[in-house]
Amino acid sequence: MNYRITAELLSPLMIAQNRQSDASESLSYMPGSSLRGAIAAKYLREFGHQDSADFQRIFVDHPISFPNLLPTIEKDLFIPKPLPLTAASCKRFSGFHYSEKASHGVLDTLAEKVLEKYNPEHLCSAVCPSCQNDMKSFTGFWNGIIESPTLYKPTMIYQRHTGIDRTSGTIAQKIFYITQAIADYNALENDQYLRQYLAGPIHLTDEECDILRPLLNSSLFAGSDRTRGMGEFKLTLTDDEPQPTDVCKWDISFKDRLNKIDPKSLDSLLNGFYFTINLYSDAILLDCFLRPTAQLDLSFETIPAGQIKPVLKVARSKTIRGWNLAWGLPKTDDMAVSMGSVYLFKYDGNDVQQLNQELDQLMCKGIGVRKAEGFGRISICDNFHLIKEVI
Repeated sequence: MNYRITAELLSPLMIAQNRQSDASESLSYMPGSSLRGAIAAKYLREFGHQDSADFQRIFVDHPISFPNLLPTIEKDLFIPKPLPLTAASCKRFSGFHYSEKASHGVLDTLAEKVLEKYNPEHLCSAVCPSCQNDMKSFTGFWNGIIESPTLYKPTMIYQRHTGIDRTSGTIAQKIFYITQAIADYNALENDQYLRQYLAGPIHLTDEECDILRPLLNSSLFAGSDRTRGMGEFKLTLTDDEPQPTDVCKWDISFKDRLNKIDPKSLDSLLNGFYFTINLYSDAILLDCFLRPTAQLDLSFETIPAGQIKPVLKVARSKTIRGWNLAWGLPKTDDMAVSMGSVYLFKYDGNDVQQLNQELDQLMCKGIGVRKAEGFGRISICDNFHLIKEVI
């Protein structure tokens, strides 16, 4: 079954972006690897040894894929999503119309990029329809609702520290550093303060759910500075059934968007069935020689080779760093494709129903390596690419 896993922060959470430095910035979400480590530590602390059958079941033999937990608000029942890298907004007044009245809205540029690729005459810089200023890439986390889009911004806090002289026990000279963390509250513009929540989708069998639920009755800890009281949170699980993939319906709407932009679109662009794969999390992709790559090759046993063709990708690279608490050593750096990246494919076959089933299974399994740590989570046919006006 599919669930929505929600973390309520009980203290600030610090997940360092880089190695130790004098100004350590934090991620604005909880990575799946941190969530996995927190649950594993809780199990070993309270319920047994790493050789126990339950531990082996959910962490070793058939490991659960723990998702990234993205910022959200308490009353929101929708799972937050990263904005695609094709999202753009006014460089002067960026943001969604619905949530910020002074903003000039957000639009998607995937269809324009497809037309630019096959017809260079369409190459032009996007301008804001309200003020004619340039539009720039717009990133962040949102609720995924086209009719009422909301951008989720966690409140970030800074803490300043000094070194302690080992001899005198007083402040050491020339040792000063700053750390950043996600606050355990969300400061709104009207001076209201709400609890900060993080949420994400997770797929569990009944057996896995029975093993995890006892671990959710008390606090867990993740991130840095846990001995200072940082990183405390509680987890809850609620049912969540996503909509099944419908490539045919999405394809019709996407071709309508292509026609609206350019009524003289090439006939070759209107053949086949389009679908997208969006990265919900960073994905570590490897080629046949185990080298990092940004290419995503789709192949299914039930679909003949060559019927699925890549059309376009909008992607960025990212270095993945981490710390292995069990070993007390840093993890090996990996090159990954960053969350929000978009891959557009075209299917030239006729069995769309079979394609839908294969894509639904792929969404559950994920792509690339280190999937148990939350890497390689995807979504299929994001409706954000179908918007025809700024939202």
